[in-house]
Amino acid sequence: MAGIRDLTVYAADDLTRHATNDDVFVACLAVVKLTHADLARWVAEAGQLPIDPACREAHVAVVRRGIEELRDFLGTVSRLGAAPLTICRPR
Repeated sequence: MAGIRDLTVYAADDLTRHATNDDVFVACLAVVKLTHADLARWVAEAGQLPIDPACREAHVAVVRRGIEELRDFLGTVSRLGAAPLTICRPR
C-alpha cells in the first residue's frame, strides 16, 4: 500500500440485484483463486509477458494488487443477503 487514502465512490454498495451477474461471479472466483493459484503462471495464461524478470514480476504484481482491490471492495458490499465476502471466501 502506498498509504494513500482511497476516496473512490463506487456506484454500487449493494450487489444483491447483481448476484447472478457473470462479472460479480468471476470477480469472486478471482478472489478465491488468488489464495491458492500460482499467480505468475495464471497471469501468463492471459498472453505474453515481458522476458525481463523484473518487468514480468511488475506485471504480475499489478494483477495481484487489482485482485486484492476487488477482494477489499467485495468485502464492503452485500450479495445474496450474505455477509460481505461470504460467497467469495475460500474454504
